[in-house]
Amino acid sequence: MLSNMHIMRRRSLPLIAASLACTAMSSAQAQVAPETATEPEASTVDRDDSVIVVTAERRTERVLDVPASITAMSSQRLQSAGITRIQEISQVTPGLSFPLTGVATQPTIRGVGTTNASAGDSPNVATYIDDVYQTTQYGGLYELNTIERIEVLKGPQGSLYGRNATGGAIIIHTYDPKPGLTGKASARYGSFNDRAGKLYLSGGTESISANIAAAYAEDDGYIKDIYRHERTGRSMTGAVRGKLLFRPGPGTKILLGADYSKVSDTRSLSYYFFNNTCAACTRNPAFPVANRPNTTALSFEPINRVRKAGVHLEVEQSIGAALVKSVTAYQNVRFRNLTDSDATPANENRTVQSVDDISYTEELTISSNGPGIGWLGGLFLLSQKSNQKDLVVNGVAFFQPIIKAHALGVFGDVTIPFTDRLKLVAGARFSYEKKDIVNVPATGSIFRDSKSWKKVTPRASVLYQLSDVTNIYATVSTGFKSGTFSSGAAGPPVNPENIVSYEAGIKMQRGSTLLSLSAYHFNYRNIQISSCGGNGPFCLSVLQNAGTAAATGLEGEADFEVVRNLKLNLGASYVHARYKKFPRALALLPNPTGAGNLQTSIDAAGHKMVRQPDFSANVGATYKHEFARGSVELSGNISFTGGFFWDVANSLHEDPSAIANMRVAYIAPSNKFTVSLFANNIFDEKYNMMVLPSGFGSRAVAGRPRSFGAEVEVRF
Repeated sequence: MLSNMHIMRRRSLPLIAASLACTAMSSAQAQVAPETATEPEASTVDRDDSVIVVTAERRTERVLDVPASITAMSSQRLQSAGITRIQEISQVTPGLSFPLTGVATQPTIRGVGTTNASAGDSPNVATYIDDVYQTTQYGGLYELNTIERIEVLKGPQGSLYGRNATGGAIIIHTYDPKPGLTGKASARYGSFNDRAGKLYLSGGTESISANIAAAYAEDDGYIKDIYRHERTGRSMTGAVRGKLLFRPGPGTKILLGADYSKVSDTRSLSYYFFNNTCAACTRNPAFPVANRPNTTALSFEPINRVRKAGVHLEVEQSIGAALVKSVTAYQNVRFRNLTDSDATPANENRTVQSVDDISYTEELTISSNGPGIGWLGGLFLLSQKSNQKDLVVNGVAFFQPIIKAHALGVFGDVTIPFTDRLKLVAGARFSYEKKDIVNVPATGSIFRDSKSWKKVTPRASVLYQLSDVTNIYATVSTGFKSGTFSSGAAGPPVNPENIVSYEAGIKMQRGSTLLSLSAYHFNYRNIQISSCGGNGPFCLSVLQNAGTAAATGLEGEADFEVVRNLKLNLGASYVHARYKKFPRALALLPNPTGAGNLQTSIDAAGHKMVRQPDFSANVGATYKHEFARGSVELSGNISFTGGFFWDVANSLHEDPSAIANMRVAYIAPSNKFTVSLFANNIFDEKYNMMVLPSGFGSRAVAGRPRSFGAEVEVRF
């Protein structure tokens, strides 16, 4: 049971966030003189600069001029907030949550996300790293390293980032090589024997340059196995990324990039029982039961590994008033795990799974490169093969599907300035997708099927400039996620998802001050929901379509300087997201005998959409004091997440939580080196990063508890 202090903090934080938001609006109106600063590079999004610039619309422009909701984060902003892993960006992004299923990352924006982690499927929120579309959910867990900026685009991306992006897109940019010789190295040590090292080197000339970035992080885990009496939930990440940049002549850019990473993370398989529904426990009462956060009781150490390798070639060429760009990529992902699925010492269910995923993508765009009417046209091609090589339960082989996907996207976008203050943005995307499956069951005949889908997804926006620093906009956008096959069943695919979103907002940017407020409503149909099929202890993932859902929400962000050297970053989101029509929804509810869960069919109309809190907010502050021998920077961030449900039956409720991080750093003159101390989850808040219901019970994995550490960084 939560203490009174926890309850008071949860109840008061929304009021604190609202009060600070009002303060931000008042303070921003009081700042009449813009800051003086040099014009930043197009790739900059640092809040210290006078103009916040993004490429969310595939062209360089001020965030003020983009008619959509965007959260833009620089590497400095992420470091100040204590963000070191990709899934933690939800702590500084209103409307974004980042749940996991095993090592599958499943970002959710405004209630739109996926619960399916089977082979051949992709998230509803598209992720791009250096303009390369990430085709699979596996391998998305990694340490942030050499990040230049991250842009979170909210709402369906029907035209420019349209493949399966019904919820939005996460755009990650890492540093390109630069002339000269620069670099940095850092080392970190903290609680749970957390140790990490990072290295970045860049050098070359104006015509040819290269960089390389390496990162390694490992810890001993924060979960206690109460049966084997040892610490578990260990995690390890090793990654290297390099780029070779050629500029053979004016207007020409050729960039070759490669990356390799290995991730091992047993946290997500070190379960405890949520709601204390444990089937194997009733059959084996002598064994201990893990029913508290940060505990588990397993019969063996699980394995959860992902290896990812990729290479991409980017070519840009200016031709008069046009820019032609090609991005060609190859990705190879291998996923292996060994799971104690009954989550008890009884060893009733041992599951082995392995998936190999190979994909090729090509994106070709041509866009205007001058004043006047702006335009862009593009072509996207994808070929992907997902091979679930093993699904073995207690030595018995189950389905071994091979799912192939071929996708074609043709898209275009035009920006028409009717006056100096009024512009219209219109675009559309034609998507064609075909999927083939060959599924080898444990017994019976081989299942084969093939299905194709096509869809046109338009969008239109109007932006009006009220003043030089204030814009208002209205946008209608659509999204499409193709149908897909269930890798755990031999049957027809689920239908494609479709979404239509309406949004209106206002943005103000003056100097380093940025304020934004938006309201939206979307209608969402044929939502693909993953359920646990079968009524026995072991069940396979089965997909089904929900009928319709709708959501109405408000979002706001504010970045501003209260007084000299004191900056605040605020964000808040409210969304009312509910299923409107969902008959015969598969649900797992606690067995009245206490022995795990039983599958049943319910009408989920009126239920809250899974994994979506009604309210969330974040408050961040950074204070910097300069003196003769350097400077001291004190920063902190509080992220509040309201209560939500993990399942369509709305039976697995996650309590509200507030995660607070702090960091104090000494920065030497000329930024040559930095020494910092940090504390994350200061109040030791208890929260879950995943909950998975099955016939064995509702298994959960708690998030990282309070931790402390120190970091040293050297620049040269």
